[in-house]
Amino acid sequence: MGILSEVLNLDIYSIISISAIIWIFILYYLSKKSKNFKRIFIVSVMLFNIGYLIWRTLYTIPFSYGIVSFILGIILLTTEWMGFFRRILLNLINGNSISSNKKDSTKKDSKFISSVDILILAGDESIRVLKKTIAACLSIDYDKDLMNIYLCYNTNVEERKALCKELSIHELRRFNDKYGKAGTINHALINSKGEFILLLDGNMVPKASILENTLHYFNDNKIGFVQISKSFYNENPFQYNLNILSKIPNEEDYFFKNLQKHRELHSGVIHEGSNSIFSRNALKTIKNIPNESMGETVEVTMNLQSNGFKSIYTDENLVSGLKPERFIDMVKARKQEYEVRINNYRRIGFSKKSKLSFMQKIIYLEDYTSLFSGIAKLIYIIAPTIYAIFGLWIIETEPLKFLKFWIPNFIAYALWVKLASGNKKTKFWWNHVYNVAFSPFLALSALKAFFIKKKYVVDKEKKVFPKTQIEFSWEVAIPHIVLLIINITAWILFEVMYSNNSSIVKSYMIINLIWSIYNAIAIFITILVCFEKPRFRNEERVITKEQVILRLRYNESHVCEIQDISDGGCKILCRKFQGYDDKSKWQNVRLFSEKLGNLEVEIVWVKEVEGKLQYGLRFLNIDNEMLIQLMKYLA
Repeated sequence: MGILSEVLNLDIYSIISISAIIWIFILYYLSKKSKNFKRIFIVSVMLFNIGYLIWRTLYTIPFSYGIVSFILGIILLTTEWMGFFRRILLNLINGNSISSNKKDSTKKDSKFISSVDILILAGDESIRVLKKTIAACLSIDYDKDLMNIYLCYNTNVEERKALCKELSIHELRRFNDKYGKAGTINHALINSKGEFILLLDGNMVPKASILENTLHYFNDNKIGFVQISKSFYNENPFQYNLNILSKIPNEEDYFFKNLQKHRELHSGVIHEGSNSIFSRNALKTIKNIPNESMGETVEVTMNLQSNGFKSIYTDENLVSGLKPERFIDMVKARKQEYEVRINNYRRIGFSKKSKLSFMQKIIYLEDYTSLFSGIAKLIYIIAPTIYAIFGLWIIETEPLKFLKFWIPNFIAYALWVKLASGNKKTKFWWNHVYNVAFSPFLALSALKAFFIKKKYVVDKEKKVFPKTQIEFSWEVAIPHIVLLIINITAWILFEVMYSNNSSIVKSYMIINLIWSIYNAIAIFITILVCFEKPRFRNEERVITKEQVILRLRYNESHVCEIQDISDGGCKILCRKFQGYDDKSKWQNVRLFSEKLGNLEVEIVWVKEVEGKLQYGLRFLNIDNEMLIQLMKYLA
């Protein structure tokens, strides 16, 4: 070590830092090939983290710069320790690898025959959206004598009553909104009698195979509910407004695609309000949904598990729904969720539930701590600007020594996130962007819910907001504009102060500048998302491929291929033919599909694309039977 130090002119800290980085990269790549190396990698990451934090605690608290610097330094250090604590909880939950054959033994080996009630919990969805959801439910492959569909609502009474009559399903109207979603579900449970209950929000479209692929889990009579993975058929505001859908994952992907799988190993799947199938017997045991929960269902999950019921998570794509289409609506929905959940955790006190297993309590503790992540992120956004603006030190150490400890720790953390989130290339960065985007709002909501005990009224979430021109969401943009101004101000002050300081202070400023820029890029992206682009389509389209026949007037037919389709129309690709733009042929046009049959269509537009013809078609005279077929095709 001494010879190497002399030859490379490196001190002992530099050598340890470089060695640690090399070690963690080697383990990361080996961990993708071996479960044993994965365990060694996770242990190494935790050792790096705790080594860094112990060093931070013993040697970097700013005792010499006054009481304000000391307090700010302790706040930053405490935030880092809390992040490490949550990572410990996540590693305990994720500790066992998931066996890909885990559920195969429970697959149906005989016909599962039981009565099922499908409860569609209508909020403020339009009649069009609700009609699509009901049509998709009617297309489910199951004995229709054993399946009853209920539309549960308390607003837009006449329209919804007429819709139920038109589609021949049951209506369950409440005359008030007391207890929110919990009250709606309990009212429906009293007025229905199926052995199993499928809960769907009004904008959720189930696949035809949803019951076939989930009911068999209830062959084990200790299964309380099956939670189905959430997926969405429209682009969220980040994906749509930035126009880079392929690069941006959904903000909930980590939770639904990974964490729930690991929770299942400990029978700790947390119910998330919809996309789930319950055993009525299990709900009877816990006396249905607790009204005080306002529909936030950590409590119902906890009650079921305390009574010995297990929960299953399936990541099969069996339901698709609509995300809020404006960033401001995403923020409002997330704020409401966090406030209600924190309030419910305070009220029920999961640590007092003696019948929960140790790991189930760990799962709830991790979920609870995650609700305060907005506070931590906001602290990390503000921290690098404090020295420039206020002249306050929050870390007392040599900057280069700090980097030698921090860089291996950060790389280890980044690789851990990448491994935990399924190795998606964009996951770490976009996880940072989402956290920055929501942090000002979730920080305030968490503090309000923690310190102010009150009953929360659950507002109905807006799913769709049609627009015809670009709008700027000032309400959610202003906090980020303020944060961006703070960061830019810090950069200017760094420039002004740079030449008049010692080399140590200069290094400290450079570190804070890089940290600030890292945050500012995410803040700037969030401000761009606040430019809400118009959404011209009334329906979201599904990418697909199917050979079809386009028949024009005079029985002229052409073989084409569907490229995308919605319940309102489709886009097809055909070989170029003579007279393709002759609009006299655009009458009495039909589209023949093996799956959908004979469709009456209208040609809306046609254009040449790389030597071929692309047609935009609108479906005409779609009756309810055809809509059901279309929803089955789309789902």
